[in-house]
Amino acid sequence: MKKLPVLKTKRMYLTPSTEQEISKLLEATEDPALKQTYSFMLAACRNNPEQQGWFVPWRMMLKDKPSESIGMIGFGGPPKDGCVSIGCGVNSEHEDNRYATEAARKLIGWAFNDKSVNIIKAETAPENEASVRLLKRLKFEKFGPGGKNISFVLKRPRTEWPTIMIAGGMAVGMLVGMLTGQMLIFMAAGMLVGLIAGRVFDNKEKDRVDNCLAGLGKNENDTE
Repeated sequence: MKKLPVLKTKRMYLTPSTEQEISKLLEATEDPALKQTYSFMLAACRNNPEQQGWFVPWRMMLKDKPSESIGMIGFGGPPKDGCVSIGCGVNSEHEDNRYATEAARKLIGWAFNDKSVNIIKAETAPENEASVRLLKRLKFEKFGPGGKNISFVLKRPRTEWPTIMIAGGMAVGMLVGMLTGQMLIFMAAGMLVGLIAGRVFDNKEKDRVDNCLAGLGKNENDTE
């Protein structure tokens, strides 16, 4: 399997499970649903070694007890049409410490480092108030008409394209202005070009996220 990084938070290490560890989880459980889940993870990791980070469960390990796993967090597979699904669970004795919030924020950041990810989705039962609070704390928004489970989505953070491009345009304009003796003219021109370019990039990014949401909404309706 491909070597994955250990992610660090303020209080934890997020350690990706190895193929051997997933096999042990599969052998240890008697729950049919978990057996099916671990079997899927194991096969997916073997068949898709370059995408294993999207399949493996990441163990939540406290820094002061690095040999003890307090829970698991992970995705349901690699990005599909710009969307990935996330889920997590913390052992009962470690609940109410916001470990899940801390771990989720870190893994969400890891996911959004992949430029193909526009939306992160999560589902929970309506009666699971702790999970609903967690998702709202992470800035997820309720999505879709709802049913047996509630769907939530988190959009990719917007890049400050106008600011970036204006700054770049002004820098180029300043350089050209120094060479030509027309500083104000070229700085103003650079700022204008940067503003236009920034809006173009910003609109393209917004369109990608909106198209992803539209596709996700269609899939939700088709499965009802």
